[in-house]
Amino acid sequence: MKHEKLLELILDKLDNIEKQQQEMKTEQQTMKKELCKRLDSIEKSQKGIQQYVIYADDTFKKFEEDHKFIERLKKAIGE
Repeated sequence: MKHEKLLELILDKLDNIEKQQQEMKTEQQTMKKELCKRLDSIEKSQKGIQQYVIYADDTFKKFEEDHKFIERLKKAIGE
């Protein structure tokens, strides 16, 4: 009788451990999905920033070219 009670307690403990492991696994999977979503969002933001920098650089180069042209035009008109 005493052994049966002890065996039952051990089995209950093992069952609880299995349930906790399953809960932890589920939580880990949920966290992984959330992390992947956030990483995708960061990657998209990073690409957007990269495009902005490229376009800003191109715009600045065009501005410099226009400025040089205007300065040459002023100089030509002034002569």
